[in-house]
Amino acid sequence: MGVMVYQGASAKAWPHRYLRGEKTMTKKAERSVAFSARSLEGAALERNCPLPEKGQVTYYDRGAAMPRGATFGVRCSHAGARSYVLIYRVRGQGGRVRRATIGQVGEPIIGKDGRAATLTLATAREKALRIAAAAREGRDLPAQEVEARAKRERDPDTVTLIRDYLEATEGRWSAKTGRECRRCLDTYIADDPIAKLKAGEVRHDDVRRLVEGVAEAAGRDTANRVLGMVRQAFENAVDSEVISRAPAGMRKLAVKVERDTTWRALLDATKTATDPEKIKAVWVGVESCGPVVAAFTRFLLLTGLRLKEAVHLRSEHLDPKANTISIPAELRKGQRGTRRGLVLPLSPLAVEVLHTIPDLGSPWIFPSVTKPSAPLGGASNFGRVIDSVKAATGVRFSFHGLRGTLATGLGELGVPRHTISTVLGHSHIGGAPVTGVYDRADRVPEVGAALRTWAIHVDGVVTGRVAKVLLMRRGGGE
Repeated sequence: MGVMVYQGASAKAWPHRYLRGEKTMTKKAERSVAFSARSLEGAALERNCPLPEKGQVTYYDRGAAMPRGATFGVRCSHAGARSYVLIYRVRGQGGRVRRATIGQVGEPIIGKDGRAATLTLATAREKALRIAAAAREGRDLPAQEVEARAKRERDPDTVTLIRDYLEATEGRWSAKTGRECRRCLDTYIADDPIAKLKAGEVRHDDVRRLVEGVAEAAGRDTANRVLGMVRQAFENAVDSEVISRAPAGMRKLAVKVERDTTWRALLDATKTATDPEKIKAVWVGVESCGPVVAAFTRFLLLTGLRLKEAVHLRSEHLDPKANTISIPAELRKGQRGTRRGLVLPLSPLAVEVLHTIPDLGSPWIFPSVTKPSAPLGGASNFGRVIDSVKAATGVRFSFHGLRGTLATGLGELGVPRHTISTVLGHSHIGGAPVTGVYDRADRVPEVGAALRTWAIHVDGVVTGRVAKVLLMRRGGGE
């Protein structure tokens, strides 16, 4: 915590004899204590530094070896606060008595090693000694810090601007996203020449040079992530009136990323339609991976759930009477505070798949076979699970690609696009917001009909039986 300074206090308020270095005090003697680490903990703290009934009182530290003209102590407030303070004079500045608040007793701080710590007596004494030594030389460190902070707030540098933005919006992002943003800031922005510029001095060419350097060093995806973070931080600073303008044309600096991701879904050579042979190969081949992995893979294919949503399904999320799965909002994709719960109607084939999972006494619907108390995949990134599935089926795909397979298949079966978006849990359709995503009652029958139609089609592909699937039209059903 920064040091706060209070100036211009009445000279009568301070123990002048103690400031002059005298060993004895008359009026203030009853409020001097030889502090130690133990004397500021628990009941000892209450005994050595009792709170006043009103106002504030300062208990001066007899054990602190401060330079002449400085006194260290603990200031207590009737409201319950106890703070380390230093009373001092700055040489050559008129002898005015000043009080610097170093921090509250036991408050959390960041240690010298960068880890979380607490403000101890030793740390507070060290800070007080540094301030007192500078005061003997005619320098007022607390006042300098206040002035420097005000100057930074008036015209922050680029790194400070972005860091303040990340701290202000921390609650909007997941922990993983927050860590990645901080890593990009420390790795790519803090070491770039743009970090030395004041936020108001940054121009379009500075941002372009930064983005091009990141793209060359870490790839286009990371470059676009850094660009997005910089752009949002500057736009937020303009809205908050921290700076008057942001660099022009930042949106045009996005690096174009071209990649072929169609292999992730079970599509044919045209990459526009599902491949029945791949669907059958995955459905049948995954059987050798065990009942849990087989059921998990088939369930994803039938429902289009995201990996995180399916992995963390618990028994209480399943309603066997209504044949629905209720996914809580915290498992959904999106920003915190904007996520919505999902109620997914299950097709008869999906229910049949769930019944193939053995009872391992686990709270998870898809438990780990080796450790039933944990979900499938445990704390890993699911790399081993998908590798075993691809090896068993001989098909190159991803679990997330099964969502694309379902979406493409529903389109082939004539399901309207707005229904497909609802099935996938997307929040927008062509730029227009969806007013009900699963949790609206009038949407559930439409979603259920689409998933039943898809399940009938998949069953026909796997078994070879010709299934009668009626093409769904806009506003129609099965």
